[in-house]
Amino acid sequence: MFTADTDLNQNTSTGNHESHYLFSSRVSELVGEFLWEVDPLGNYTYVGGGVLQVTGYEPEELLGRHWSELVTESSRASVRAGADACFAAKAPIQSLLNELVTKDGRRVTVLTNGHAMLAADGSLISYCGSDRDVTELFKTQTELKRFREVMDQANFGIAIADENQNLTYVNAAFARDHGYTPDNLLTRPISSLHSPAQMARVQELVGVIQQDGGFVGQEVSHLRADGTELPMLMTGIRLTAPDGTHSIAATALDITDRKRVERELVEANAKADESSRIKSAFLAMISHEFRTPLNHIIGFSTIISESSNDPETIDFAREIQHSGEGFLELITELLDLATLDAVDIHPKNARFSLQDLISRAEVTLRTYLEEAGKSEHIRVDRFDPANPPADQRLGDASKIYLILVQLIKNAVKFTTTGVICIGCDEPSPGTIRFIVRDSGPGLPREKFEEVSVPFIQGDSSTTLRPAGLGIGLTVSHKIAKVMHGEVRLGLTSPEGTEIEVLVPLPPVD
Repeated sequence: MFTADTDLNQNTSTGNHESHYLFSSRVSELVGEFLWEVDPLGNYTYVGGGVLQVTGYEPEELLGRHWSELVTESSRASVRAGADACFAAKAPIQSLLNELVTKDGRRVTVLTNGHAMLAADGSLISYCGSDRDVTELFKTQTELKRFREVMDQANFGIAIADENQNLTYVNAAFARDHGYTPDNLLTRPISSLHSPAQMARVQELVGVIQQDGGFVGQEVSHLRADGTELPMLMTGIRLTAPDGTHSIAATALDITDRKRVERELVEANAKADESSRIKSAFLAMISHEFRTPLNHIIGFSTIISESSNDPETIDFAREIQHSGEGFLELITELLDLATLDAVDIHPKNARFSLQDLISRAEVTLRTYLEEAGKSEHIRVDRFDPANPPADQRLGDASKIYLILVQLIKNAVKFTTTGVICIGCDEPSPGTIRFIVRDSGPGLPREKFEEVSVPFIQGDSSTTLRPAGLGIGLTVSHKIAKVMHGEVRLGLTSPEGTEIEVLVPLPPVD
C-alpha cells in the first residue's frame, strides 16, 4: 500500500514524487497490484503498476476518469459512500472490498487500500493507493463459507479430527446427538466418545481410513455425555492438507430409532411365529382327536345300514353316515389348514413326467367322483393341446399335485353333471399351464379374488353351499407362490369354470 510520511506530505518535490511513483509502480507490477492516484474529486491523475493485469486498461485510458466508473453498477453506490466518507475525513482506506468491471466485461473482486496526501495547511491534495485482485481468493473463501454453512446446518453429524485423533471440527448435529455443544467437543480426543470396549473397533476403522482412504456405512457405538450408548452409522474419509498432513473426516447418523424399530419387528415376528405355531398345533390336535371317533361313527353306521332289515333304522344309519362323512371332510380341511403354514418353502428340483403327473391327478379325480357318488353323472376328460409340451421336466411334482388335488376337490364339489377336464400345455417356453375345467355353475371373475380368501366360498347361501371350509384356493395360491408360479381364473361362463396354474418348469433332455 502506498502511504506518504509527513515529510512527503509537506516538502515532496516533483522529482521525488515521480521517483516514488516509479518505485511503487515497479513494486506493484511485481505483486500484480493496480497502483493509482486520484485528485480530491476522485479522478485518476496517475495509474500504473498492474493496472493492465487487473483492469485490462492501458494507463492512458484511465487518466482523467472517475474511479467509480470501474465499479460495478450494482455496488457503485455503497462503495462510493464508503470512499466519500474516507475522503471527507481524510482517513485511510483500509481493505475496502469492491467489484470492478474490466475492459472486456469481466468482473474482478479487488481489495482497495489508500492514504490521503495532505498539503502543509492540511488540505487534501490527492489519495494514493492500490487495488489487489482477490477474485480467486474471494471465490474460494465464499465457497468455503457456504460449505461450512451447509455442514453446520446438516441434520446428521459431521466431525473432523487431526492426526493425533483430536477433534478440530464438529457440527451442531454431531454435538447435539452426543449431548454437548460444539465448543465442548473441540480439541477432545475421539476416545472420549467411545467406551474402552468399543475403542478396538474404532481404531480398526481409523486404520482402514489411513490405509484405504475411507470406509462406508459402518455401525459404531458412541457414548453420550450422560454415559448412555448411542448407535451411529458412520462413513469416514482421509483428508490431506497441502503441507502433507492428514486428518480424518466422518459423518455419523443417529440410528437409535432404526434399532428400536428393528427390535420391535423382531419381537413382532417372534410373536406372530409363536401364534401361528400355536394355531397349527391346536388345529392338528383337534383334527386328530375328532377323526378317530368320527371314523367309528361312520364305520358303525355303515354296518348298521348294511345289516339291519328295518327301513327306518337303515335311513337313520345312512343319515348318521352322511353327516359323519361331511363332518370328516371338514376335519380333513382343518388338518390341511393346520399344515398350510408348514409347507416347505424350498421347492424341490427333480426330474418328473408331465403325463405321469396328469395321469395320477386323473386317477384321483375318478376316486373323488366315486366317493361322492357322481361317477355316473360326470365324465372325466383329458385336455390334449395341439402341440404337447416336452414330457420330462425339472420341478416339484409333489407340490403341483397338491394344487391339482385342491382344484379337483372343488370341481367335484361344485359340479353335479357334465364333464371335468384336466391337462396341461406350454403357453411360453419353460412355463407349464395346468388346467382344471368343470361344467359347474361357473365362477364370476369378480368373485375369484374373494374366494381365494380362506373360509369364503363361491356360493355363500346356507341351503346350496357344499360342505367344506373354502380353503382350496388359499392352499393352491400359497403352494404356487412357493414355486414362483400363480393360480388364476381362465375361461369362465355360467356353464363352467376353468382354473389355470402356471408354473416355471424347464424341460430336461
